[in-house]
Amino acid sequence: MEKYIICVFFFLIVFLCEFS
Repeated sequence: MEKYIICVFFFLIVFLCEFS
């Protein structure tokens, strides 16, 4: 479960970086 949360968080950061 922890790995899933970290993965989602990392994906969110990358998505925000690309969106900016």
